[in-house]
Amino acid sequence: MSDLETITADVLIVTVTPVESRAVLQAFQQFTGNKAQSIAIGDRVYRDLGTVNGAKVFMALSEMGAVGLGAALQTVQKGISAL
Repeated sequence: MSDLETITADVLIVTVTPVESRAVLQAFQQFTGNKAQSIAIGDRVYRDLGTVNGAKVFMALSEMGAVGLGAALQTVQKGISAL
């Protein structure tokens, strides 16, 4: 992705466990017919899950817990800023 390219999301799904991530990826692949694409933005990698009912959906993986390095609060804050 070039610096001039802007990526926007309408929905950010945050998962914590590998089981959650696989379930979300599988559900969106079945619904959209496409595999999720990995997109690196800053120091994080987001998964572009596609468009559902006109909404662009991305997924981010978080560490367990609400606060702390890599935890949900930081993951969501970075996701909002990036997307």
